[in-house]
Amino acid sequence: MDLRVAGHPEASLEKLRLAHQLYPTAITGLELGRAYMLLGRLLEARDALLSVARIGPRANESARANNARAEAAGLGVELGDRIPRLVFQHAGPAPTVTVDGANVGNLDEPYRVNPGEHAVAWGGTERRVTLVESQALTVALTSTDRAAPVPLASPAAPETSSRTMFWTALTLTGIAAATGTVAGIVAIGDANTARSSCPLGQCEPSVHGAADGARTWSTVSTVSFVGAGIFGAATVVAYLLTGHASKDPPRIGSLSLSF
Repeated sequence: MDLRVAGHPEASLEKLRLAHQLYPTAITGLELGRAYMLLGRLLEARDALLSVARIGPRANESARANNARAEAAGLGVELGDRIPRLVFQHAGPAPTVTVDGANVGNLDEPYRVNPGEHAVAWGGTERRVTLVESQALTVALTSTDRAAPVPLASPAAPETSSRTMFWTALTLTGIAAATGTVAGIVAIGDANTARSSCPLGQCEPSVHGAADGARTWSTVSTVSFVGAGIFGAATVVAYLLTGHASKDPPRIGSLSLSF
């Protein structure tokens, strides 16, 4: 967790993964899920968060562990809606399809992938597609057809959609920034409480709770401010789209990917 706060998310992820593998707890499962989320690996994050429910409570489990179990369950459900999906269309016998080299078992069910670029291949044909969070992308399994995203909103009202996206992103930016600020204040308070009893970095048992709280709230603050930055960028994009739709509506149409 200290590595994460210091800006080394990959190193932090590896440490948390090994810790959870060695001795899985509700807290290590929650923190591992957060580490995957920071790196955009939503599939792995959801698996880690949902694994917490399979870890039975121990006799000496703390209140913090109980809270971690509840938070992991909530985040796991939330991620289910954020993970992008590939939807396959095919006529006749189902071909063998791979995504990034992995076989797709059931073509009649949405195939979940992490946000980003992926290679879809079947029958000697390969397509590269890029997905963002919450997107469903339909891939027609023919050699000439194109892959097109499933519309999430009516294309007849692009300006309304862009305005909705702008206000949503602006609201989420404010919430994330406020959460980061409050968490930072709490982390500083806990750190001040523990500092006098932690000479040379070794804390007395009486302040272990405050020290742990400082680390946890510091992590929450960091994640919240990262989210605020992402939502802030989305706000700017939505604002530009809104202005473009207002000035030049005939040029706004449905989005498609051609190959």
